[in-house]
Amino acid sequence: MLETITVLKVSALDLLVTEEFRTSAWVKTITDGLSMWVTDDPMPPGHFGTYFGALTRRTYPNRWVQDLYHLHECVHTRVTRFQPTATWTEWSRKMIQAEFEASIASECTAYLQIPGLREKTFPHEIWVDRFLGKKDLAAEPLLQHIRDERVRALNAPRFDDFLEHQIWNYCRQNIIWCRIWTQNVGYGPHAQLPAFRAVEAHMAASDRDASHEQWLASVTPTEGYVRVPFLHQADAFAPVYKRSGEDFGNSVLAR
Repeated sequence: MLETITVLKVSALDLLVTEEFRTSAWVKTITDGLSMWVTDDPMPPGHFGTYFGALTRRTYPNRWVQDLYHLHECVHTRVTRFQPTATWTEWSRKMIQAEFEASIASECTAYLQIPGLREKTFPHEIWVDRFLGKKDLAAEPLLQHIRDERVRALNAPRFDDFLEHQIWNYCRQNIIWCRIWTQNVGYGPHAQLPAFRAVEAHMAASDRDASHEQWLASVTPTEGYVRVPFLHQADAFAPVYKRSGEDFGNSVLAR
């Protein structure tokens, strides 16, 4: 049995499959010079492998939605700076802000920067629809307005606006995720170390790439049949992720 998942380092651009994404000048500002550790091995639902260098590479029936997913993860990798000495409050703020930037890019800015994208993604209404077509394409005032409205929805969704409650829920889910990652790794050489500190120390290290696969094995349980890094955190977050999808997922929008 393998000690842990198998990972491979690839160019961020190679994760994208559609011509619209691969040739976009805006997308290249995110992917140029960026490499990603990826895995094709099964991971528990919602397990944020991108954070610890194990992006779950996905295949979607809709290739443009697939590219949005991978672009979202690329933004996480691009904007996240690892700081082993940060307090938990500083770290959690960093993680929540990174999710905000990734969501703005993949759920909003992409539709302004890639002509014709909206017609190729979701058949149901999405939050950014209310802003599209109102002003010049990718105009800076529009982008700032979208950011401001996103922040408002994160903090105080309108009581009758399900799409804004989705946004609020995602932020709540992120906070729960951050709390879960304060739990100790629970096994191996880092057993007594909070999981987020194990990641920050390794990902900031100068020998990170050379030691990455060995490190992933060190944060993977050696007992049982599941060989997934940070399994305790994955198990703790899985029901949160499942309930979030049941309560606020997109499936209801297509009925």
